[in-house]
Amino acid sequence: MNAQRRGSLLRGRWLANRNPFCRLAYLGNSYWNDCMAITLRPFLLLCPRIYTPRVTRGQILGATMKCCMPNVLGLAVFLFAFAFIGLSASSASADQYSVDFPKKWERAGTCMQQEQINGGNFLHCHIEIPAGAFPGQYIRQVTFTCEPANSGPCQHTIECGHSGTCGYHANPVEPVGFNGQNLTAVDWWGWTVDGNDATLHFDVVVGP
Repeated sequence: MNAQRRGSLLRGRWLANRNPFCRLAYLGNSYWNDCMAITLRPFLLLCPRIYTPRVTRGQILGATMKCCMPNVLGLAVFLFAFAFIGLSASSASADQYSVDFPKKWERAGTCMQQEQINGGNFLHCHIEIPAGAFPGQYIRQVTFTCEPANSGPCQHTIECGHSGTCGYHANPVEPVGFNGQNLTAVDWWGWTVDGNDATLHFDVVVGP
């Protein structure tokens, strides 16, 4: 090893104890033939005191790109696979969406039915999974609320299954046991004695 090279390495050892960038650059400067060491050589740009005349900055960057391009491509493939797996995992997890129906008979899409029982009218809402939902997801839970909650139309509106008011619709969601049948559509049943409008709001949980 000539004196110039030895002096460069000695300066590198001295600086490496004082600057983390120089520590990395010193490693790259000492082991030029090692691919991982070449990766470290751009740190020479942050630590010019151990820069050697035999290697230009352009050569450092060029060698780094040539050596590490396969690693960069491999990293890109890994990140793509990781994103795909994450997307698949999210599609397999439970999700939730909301859907609203009008209550008043004159409204388009109303749940109000002409059929009556116990002095009130049935409410029947057909709930489906949105067209954009991930494949393999099914309705697991349906939660009903009437809005605005303190209004007269909501105070006189219930979902079936309470006190036998709905007669043969003994459950609010049909078919019975829907959450174990892998269904993409269910029917909700309610009852009201108030014909005024309100919003029948449903939070629907879907999952695999």
